[in-house]
Amino acid sequence: MESYLWAFAVAAVVLGGIGLGLYRESQRRAERRSSPGAPLSRPLPADVLQRARERIDAGKRVLAVKELREATGYDLRSAKAVVDALSEGRSVPTLGESAED
Repeated sequence: MESYLWAFAVAAVVLGGIGLGLYRESQRRAERRSSPGAPLSRPLPADVLQRARERIDAGKRVLAVKELREATGYDLRSAKAVVDALSEGRSVPTLGESAED
C-alpha cells in the first residue's frame, strides 16, 4: 500500500512541474506578443525603406524582412508588418516625419 502512495506522490509532483512549465511558457509568449516593438512606433530611416522597397520589387520579401530587422532591431512580426505595408503601397513614416502624417 505504501508503494502506491509513493507512486502517486511522484506522479503528482511530475504533473505539477509540467503544468507549471506550461503556465510559465504561456506567460512568456503573452509577454512577447505585447512587446512595444510595434512597426510604426519609431520612424524608419529613408535609406532603409529604399533598400526594403528594392528587395520587394525584386521579389525578395524574406530578404527585405531580414535586412529591415538588422537595420532597425525590430522583431520578426514588426519587420514583416512593415514589408507588408510597403508591398501593399501603404505609407511608412521615415526619419524626420511624424507618425501622424
